[in-house]
Amino acid sequence: MASSGELAHNEVVVSVNDPQVWTLIGVFSAVMFSVAGLLMRSNRQLVDVLRAEVSTLAAGLDARIDRVEVSLGARIDQVEVSLGARMDRLEDRVDQVVVSLGARIDRVEVSLGARIDQVEVSLGARMVRLEDRVDQVVVSLGARIDRVEVSLGARIDQVEVSLGARIDQVEASLGARIDQVEASLGARIDQVEASLGARIDRVEESLTARVDRVELKADERHAHLVEVMEIRFDSVDHRLGSVEEDLRIVKAHLLRHPAA
Repeated sequence: MASSGELAHNEVVVSVNDPQVWTLIGVFSAVMFSVAGLLMRSNRQLVDVLRAEVSTLAAGLDARIDRVEVSLGARIDQVEVSLGARMDRLEDRVDQVVVSLGARIDRVEVSLGARIDQVEVSLGARMVRLEDRVDQVVVSLGARIDRVEVSLGARIDQVEVSLGARIDQVEASLGARIDQVEASLGARIDQVEASLGARIDRVEESLTARVDRVELKADERHAHLVEVMEIRFDSVDHRLGSVEEDLRIVKAHLLRHPAA
């Protein structure tokens, strides 16, 4: 009975010698290293593909940023050209108003000068006539000449006062109108500058927000790719560790069951 048990046990155990053990270990190691080489090659290919995708994405982002910069530069140039044209039109209108006011002031001065000349001519003629009459009646109408001179002096003073008042009124009216025109033009120019400044600020904020979103998306995708690569490398390391553990198990098994 014991001999039959020993025979059964011997039929189960495979008898191998040391060269065969080392041959099996070498074959198994070669197979494992081949598998590891294939895994590393596939991982390298995956890394190259990911690098190519990252490079393509970076090139696309650079191209989009360049297009955004070109578009922003063109829009700013258009705004500057439009603002320059509007400022030129405002300057032309101011020049026209100044020329118109100058022409009106010149006409007023000419009209007042003509009226003053007429008054002077009229007064001169009347004075000449009065002097002639005074010369004719010097002896008999001395008292009347004095009264006439007093009356004429009063009238001349009234005329001078009246003309001075009218000239002051015209000057005050023209000054007030000029001040109003200057205030109105200043307010309109300030409104135009404020409106253009607000539009430029909105354009800058919009473009800055878009660039920030593009950079955030690029960072998120890069982080995702890095995380995927780390997971893949961890998986490869785990598989290599499993292979090494299997080799150790096989070696230990072979060492525990040497050839008979």
